[in-house]
Amino acid sequence: MAPAGVDPAVDVERVEQAWEEQGIAVERSESGAADPLLGVRGSGGPVTSIGFNAFPQRYSVTGESTCFDGSVDDLRGVGEG
Repeated sequence: MAPAGVDPAVDVERVEQAWEEQGIAVERSESGAADPLLGVRGSGGPVTSIGFNAFPQRYSVTGESTCFDGSVDDLRGVGEG
């Protein structure tokens, strides 16, 4: 059971709408349990892939963006040179 004030279904819908506004194609997912775990997956737009899982006890986000040549340290401004 989710803590008071937490509604995974509403939060999945909010994330789905926000991603669609960014040009990400989305698809909802849910487990086959009687009280399913909800999520949404996306791809395209500014990401290669992204996922949001709304488990009642914990939410998680995973993602992968397009890669670019270069050093992470250089991009962060902490590299040599």
